[in-house]
Amino acid sequence: LFVYPTLVVLLGALFLGQSLTRRTLSALALCYVGIAFAIAHDLRLTGAAQELALGSALVFGSALSYALYLLGNGMIVGRLGTVRVTAFASIVACVLAIGQFLLLRPTTAWIQPEPVYALALAMALFSTVLPVWAVSEAIRRLGAGPVALTGSLGPIVTLLLAWLLLDETLGLAQLTGAVLVISGVMVMTRR
Repeated sequence: LFVYPTLVVLLGALFLGQSLTRRTLSALALCYVGIAFAIAHDLRLTGAAQELALGSALVFGSALSYALYLLGNGMIVGRLGTVRVTAFASIVACVLAIGQFLLLRPTTAWIQPEPVYALALAMALFSTVLPVWAVSEAIRRLGAGPVALTGSLGPIVTLLLAWLLLDETLGLAQLTGAVLVISGVMVMTRR
């Protein structure tokens, strides 16, 4: 999933005529090598090649769809503004989520205790609406490529939180990958 920043930069170069500078290519290489290092440990543990291939294809599809969203956002946020783009993206996501729910669950599943609705509202606001707004505003100010590459920090944050909160061990490959990804982000965002 965390290859989406590189997909944003590559798709921007392919379809929008954005240039790939030597610095951008160096940052991309550092990020890809870093991500490969970070997941190498997990790949060695599984041994289930077929399941791994299917899972990887599904995750890549998700990364590609998010990269396309970021590129589209970058193309329209300057004209429509951050608030409108955030509202539109949130409404579309909500309609699709409700549609999926209605297709896969009985309507009686809507009936939940009141605290569930309060928690759902809080999650919608703090885990969806505000982050979507923040990403749109960052894209408006910086562009889709730099924002997406900064998103490469996601795997590192995930590793650290897993270590801190879930007591998972961090291997040398994961730490090496983290350093490479952070280096790639620093190369890309340096002015």
